[in-house]
Amino acid sequence: MTYEEILKRQAQLLPKSINWWPNFFYHFTDIHNAVNILSDGWIMSREKIKNTNRMINDNASRMVIDATINENKKYARLYFRPLTPTQYHNEGYKPKILRQLEADCPVPVFFCLNSAQILNYPGTKFAEKGLAGGRHNIKTGVDAFSELNFDKIYHDGWYDSSCDNDIKYYRLSEIINKKGFPLEPFLQCILCRSVAEKDMLLYLLQRRSKNLYEKYKKKIIFRPKLKCFNSNHTGIFIKEVYMDDSDLYIIFNDAEQRYTHEEEIIDFVVSIEISYLTDDKKIINTVYLSEQFNYTKIRGCEVDNLEIPEEAYFIRIKVTFDDCEMYKNEIYVPYSEFW
Repeated sequence: MTYEEILKRQAQLLPKSINWWPNFFYHFTDIHNAVNILSDGWIMSREKIKNTNRMINDNASRMVIDATINENKKYARLYFRPLTPTQYHNEGYKPKILRQLEADCPVPVFFCLNSAQILNYPGTKFAEKGLAGGRHNIKTGVDAFSELNFDKIYHDGWYDSSCDNDIKYYRLSEIINKKGFPLEPFLQCILCRSVAEKDMLLYLLQRRSKNLYEKYKKKIIFRPKLKCFNSNHTGIFIKEVYMDDSDLYIIFNDAEQRYTHEEEIIDFVVSIEISYLTDDKKIINTVYLSEQFNYTKIRGCEVDNLEIPEEAYFIRIKVTFDDCEMYKNEIYVPYSEFW
């Protein structure tokens, strides 16, 4: 059998909601790191990223990284699937008091690479249960790949930890390569968690390079029906940002989705920076707003009756939770009348 045939068979065995998983291998990272990856054109090893100062947000658990042998840090790594235990701990912004294992990926995106092509790329190997900590069960070749425990690798949903505790490790299985993985020709799409986060990635990419923006803009997508982000335990994030006349609305994910220890007041600070720009992007003036809210309850922010200068053509909006940048984008000034 070929790699493609093995993957196709696994897809046929999976429920419809996740039968697309084997089509890709996945790199899960923060949105700011994603811009660097697109600029570099490569998914690189942790060692190389750290040595070249290309990591803006370290979304991995410090405890897990410290326990990982140095040799394993030399590999670029892709997951077999989304919804890994790592993602469960680090997806979304959580106040420090709620973070688990010191893991933090406030604005996550998925790079989805063609799985069959990656497996045929020189130097590619795979590690059942992954490389985190001291694990190093590295294999290569079609025969070894066909013998992987795909039932546990692609297992989705609840399991009885008293008898199936190893499922959480199988969900961490990885595709690895010391050379790294070039985006071309393997990258199929970049999945974003919300409309607002998609807009932010497009904005950050355009600011970095117009050529990069044109190259990748059609691959940056939001598909809420695809099962790849957690439906709960997500922390807090921004779903949508829009203007209605002179009013600004910032909509958060449902409070019920957020991870909390219990029903309690957990304070965090939402800061909003609003800059008014001319048609050639010169700043006219900037307004700064900041307020403390209860993380467990807040559903959004509204700024009413913005005093928009007549010469303003764009509005640049930046939102931070505590000190973490969660949204940045430019939108056109809305007009209620045309002349």
